[in-house]
Amino acid sequence: MKIIVVRHGQTEWNALGKLQGRTDVPLNEAGKNQAKMTAELLADKKIDAVICSPLIRARQTAEIISEGRGLSISTDDGIAERDFGKYEGWQLKYCHLNERWDEIDEKDGGESTGAFVRRVFSFLDRLINQNPAENVLLVCHGGVSAAVACYFSGSVPKGPEFLKLVPPNCAVSEYNTEKICKNN
Repeated sequence: MKIIVVRHGQTEWNALGKLQGRTDVPLNEAGKNQAKMTAELLADKKIDAVICSPLIRARQTAEIISEGRGLSISTDDGIAERDFGKYEGWQLKYCHLNERWDEIDEKDGGESTGAFVRRVFSFLDRLINQNPAENVLLVCHGGVSAAVACYFSGSVPKGPEFLKLVPPNCAVSEYNTEKICKNN
């Protein structure tokens, strides 16, 4: 099975440097154009299924990429972005996310790093066990994309090192499930 991971296109909050998390912010025009370019990039890729986060920015990106393929898009909460609780909407430069990444948790109304990573890993385990022969497109978020990279590398780095794995908007990554190197 091949998993193609695409981070959603740009939103106004991305452009303003705001932390989005579970806040449901749609794509801006730049994000729609990024999704169209990604659709062109993936035009020759065989895709059997499309799964996206239920958040609008991921759904819009998935719809643009999937247009003309005749595929239905399913959503799964397992690849929704991490909930940052009270920090959502904050300017990234003011919430010091690099230093605080591993501290944000339920006390802040959000989701801990551990709970977030376990959720994404559980989704991937379920996906791989249920769809062994398909090429699946996942349209998700920066944090989820980083967690997927951790799943396939077998390690989860702390705070600042984890954030270095977050790709730019509409970045594409491919993983072959036959090469999983997880540490269980």
